Amino acid sequence: MANFKRFTLLSLFCSIPFIAMAQPLLKLGMTIVTHMPADTNSEPVVQVFDTRNVAVSATQGSNWAATSLVPPSPADAAQWKFNRMGSVFGVTIDASANFYVSAAAVYGPSISNPFGTAGAGGIYRVNANDWSVSDFVVTDPNPTSTSTTMIPNTGCGLGNITYDQWHDQLFATNFEDGKIYRISMTGTILSTYDPHTADNGASGMVLPQEVLWGIGVYQDGAGNARVYYGNWSARWSTSSPPPPFDKNTIWSVELDASGEFIGTEQLEYTVPDIPTSWSSPLGSPVSCINFSAGGTMLVAERSMFDLYPSAHESRVYTLELTAGTWSQLLMYNLGVIGLDDGLAANTAGGADFAYLDSEPSDSLNGCEQLIWSTGDAIKFSSYNPDGNMDHIYGIAGLPASGNSTNPASPDYVYANSYMVDLNNNVSDVPKTQIGSCATYRNCSYDPCEKYTCSLINVFTPNDDGKNDVVRFDCVFGEGWQLEVFNRWGDPVYKSDNYINDWTGDNLVEGVYYYILTSPCDGHKFNSFFHLLRSAE
Repeated sequence: MANFKRFTLLSLFCSIPFIAMAQPLLKLGMTIVTHMPADTNSEPVVQVFDTRNVAVSATQGSNWAATSLVPPSPADAAQWKFNRMGSVFGVTIDASANFYVSAAAVYGPSISNPFGTAGAGGIYRVNANDWSVSDFVVTDPNPTSTSTTMIPNTGCGLGNITYDQWHDQLFATNFEDGKIYRISMTGTILSTYDPHTADNGASGMVLPQEVLWGIGVYQDGAGNARVYYGNWSARWSTSSPPPPFDKNTIWSVELDASGEFIGTEQLEYTVPDIPTSWSSPLGSPVSCINFSAGGTMLVAERSMFDLYPSAHESRVYTLELTAGTWSQLLMYNLGVIGLDDGLAANTAGGADFAYLDSEPSDSLNGCEQLIWSTGDAIKFSSYNPDGNMDHIYGIAGLPASGNSTNPASPDYVYANSYMVDLNNNVSDVPKTQIGSCATYRNCSYDPCEKYTCSLINVFTPNDDGKNDVVRFDCVFGEGWQLEVFNRWGDPVYKSDNYINDWTGDNLVEGVYYYILTSPCDGHKFNSFFHLLRSAE
């Protein structure tokens, strides 16, 4: 607890009492989960689990009764109920440990009056110091609204929400109009971005190829920031859109130094087909996107057909950016259904990087060595390979290093997953009613842990917005040295602190040799590149 004293002339004769400063209730390593409660009168729609000491307190392969935390005030605790916030899915945490949840309609159309006081386009802010709830952004029922204080929505809800730590702002996706909303930390709509086809202003959910769901932000060491979003275009019974919208995809749009949208959207990744015997081959929609401190993208899908939730057909995986292309790094198994098919695809739609362990004293260890993911059938009676009859629906802690479906392997998912049942009741089965999650973390990235570097071979500084600077994916932080030489060995450029910003100056077209020196161990990467100014 932070304390301080004020001193005046009177302090020669008396002392002033210490003044206690409020401390956030959310601690590093805790995990927030959204869900649709079975009892909408008595159960909350959001829960905070104390997942800090997982490696010490939990047994892998068994339910861990992690402490579920509630606001200290009963009046504030009552605000976490369905009759206050309604149905929520998206969740994110800002730099001050306030957290935000967004209205949703993804738990099934049979839910009566699914929205809370902020409405179908609403975002709720949960105060860091007492966990009281306020309506952060409310809803305008006019689908063509351009309000700076409200998000238009006629009843289809929002997709997800994310905090942009580099520009101190929020982004949210809206099922109503297919737009990304850029929101200040006071709840003002700063701007919107409408990718693909412009919204026509009609009431109701946009066409399938326009539905945006998962959203995340990342800025690299050179200051290049992008918003990434999942496009939910496949798995709709009413539509068969043309490529690339015949499959679910991930796109991005660039942000300028102030955090404003610039340029146009670009396709980053096409969700691969799902190889389960009982499933539609098309991959499920990307409902959650998060990033590690070093830029690894963590993706969670949610099993959906139209607006009906399903299960056992959604995955969690990581993507890595190499030479400008995102590719799959690891595919994780979660739960027990699908083990015999070689892929346990039971995520419920949310995943975040977390700490492998941290003591309650906040002595943190293993940052981003664990992934918490929401899940259905983490355990499910007769599917459990050891004969245990528990049902676990909630969150699963997966080693970030990966796992497998091989019972003989030490990384067997059933044996090496941490498991938290949402209600600590291993008899109930709240299938499809678990939402997304977010873990409060503050991790740093050590570029010296990255031992590979993708080297360029073509450089086209022609101001077309593509390949206009010499960029290396390993350059992060300070101290990288870049030296460039012409074909005769004469030095033409040198920087002792290269940050992926050289545009070629006024060099003529030709072949150049470069040496990139790592600040970590002095390792030198070297190769040639072609400078082409007229490339299309």
